[in-house]
Amino acid sequence: MVIGRDPERPTLARRGLCGVTIVLALLVSACATPSASYQIPATLSEALAATSEEDRRACEEFARKEADSVQQKSVGGAFLRTTGDMGAGLLGWQWLGLPFMPLVPIVGVLAANATVEDNERVRQRTYGEAMELCLKPRILEQTRGPGDPEVWQSLVALAERYRLWRDYAAAEQSYRRALAAQEKILGPDHPDVATTLEAYAAVLARLDRQDEAEELVARYQAIREKHRQSQPQSGGGRSGEQEKTEGGSK
Repeated sequence: MVIGRDPERPTLARRGLCGVTIVLALLVSACATPSASYQIPATLSEALAATSEEDRRACEEFARKEADSVQQKSVGGAFLRTTGDMGAGLLGWQWLGLPFMPLVPIVGVLAANATVEDNERVRQRTYGEAMELCLKPRILEQTRGPGDPEVWQSLVALAERYRLWRDYAAAEQSYRRALAAQEKILGPDHPDVATTLEAYAAVLARLDRQDEAEELVARYQAIREKHRQSQPQSGGGRSGEQEKTEGGSK
């Protein structure tokens, strides 16, 4: 008597593999929690030690927020993709692939672990870059002096990041420092000062400091109007001297 193969067994194996894979994917995703701490880059340790405790906490909070906002690759997705592709390939071999089925979740876990490590590297790198952005104005003040143009440029860049996070109180402090440095270096009527005044006014408005915001609006509008009037006429327009010359030659 010849015993035939049960045609339902590959289907049952496939269903069992899918069930185990989904359960393991959920477990892997639940266990793949972000790191609770970040490592401060060694290149910033000295600068961080020279800052006040208040500034240190502010920069650490800023950098953590930046790092936590990084779009993470799905750990469960990596597990499911790997196990799904491998499992489908083995099932395509019919009975020859069944002995290798226990390896599928193992390979899936390895892929998930690799994704976790990759996410952690990206978060750590983002944390370091954010710490550098936050500390850069202080580093430049110490190494180049407060009169260096990069000081106010770095303060503006930091203020803009705070604006994106809607941390308007921190943004206001950075804009105030940047404006003071700009006015000292560039003069109160420079176009870059007007740009900073405009952004600063928007932040003050968000903080419900409308009177101060309106004062800054009037200032940057006056600066831009002054520069607009000082620009030579462009296009096909003729100056008064040209008109007089043409009139006298007739």
